[in-house]
Amino acid sequence: MPDILIRNIPPALHARLKYAAASHRRSVTQETIAIIDEKLGGIAAAPPPRLPEPIKLRRPTTMEETLRFIDDGLERRGQSHNS
Repeated sequence: MPDILIRNIPPALHARLKYAAASHRRSVTQETIAIIDEKLGGIAAAPPPRLPEPIKLRRPTTMEETLRFIDDGLERRGQSHNS
């Protein structure tokens, strides 16, 4: 992995960087990489996966309907809810 050497960092900036790293429980190097990555638009980070939209029911199901759906599914698999 490539290295970067940064010289002559003002003491106040270095102190702020150390404080930020500690507050995020990272090393100063990890914090610096995170700041650069965020500032450059997250080039190194992959976008989070998109989740499917939740299923919307026309009406709430009753407990009996829910149990029937479970039993139907188990019967198709050759199982029983009593096993």
